[in-house]
Amino acid sequence: MRSFVAVDVRNPQLEQALGELGSLGAGVKVVASENLHLTLKFLGEVDPGRVDEIYGAMEEALRTCAPFQGGLRGLGAFPSLGRMRVVWVGFSEGRERILEIQVRLEEALARLGFRPEGRPFDPHLTIGRVKSPKGKEELRAFVMAHQATDFGTFAVERVELKESTLTPKGPIYKTLKAYSL
Repeated sequence: MRSFVAVDVRNPQLEQALGELGSLGAGVKVVASENLHLTLKFLGEVDPGRVDEIYGAMEEALRTCAPFQGGLRGLGAFPSLGRMRVVWVGFSEGRERILEIQVRLEEALARLGFRPEGRPFDPHLTIGRVKSPKGKEELRAFVMAHQATDFGTFAVERVELKESTLTPKGPIYKTLKAYSL
């Protein structure tokens, strides 16, 4: 099963932005609001028999972490505004705590044999994937107009081990285990 560790993100202001992004008519597939999450660690294909072991590592890593508010600010694109493939929202408030949680998880899961990420962790929330050049200029203008927009906050109260099933209509995520901060 394809798995990852994440924090779900629920925020009404961001849902409004998703609606605006979807109404542009650009060649972008907008992430469904119920699927919004911050991926802390992608695990890849995992044997279902390892779920408890992974959860144990999550407990170890997160034992002393308390709930907090995460702030959402600004839109951007990977790899660049000129070659957009992914549209994302950045993090402001709580960014350092998110980075701390990610490092703790990375270290705990590495002890189980999960390979550490080869590049520095850059917390972002994917809100759209560019599928075609249709409406490229409108999409670029939208992203640029919201580079400094404050999308409010969301509660970081749980870290979840999730399973991802890819379908023609998009991914389906299922929470396997959740650790409350």
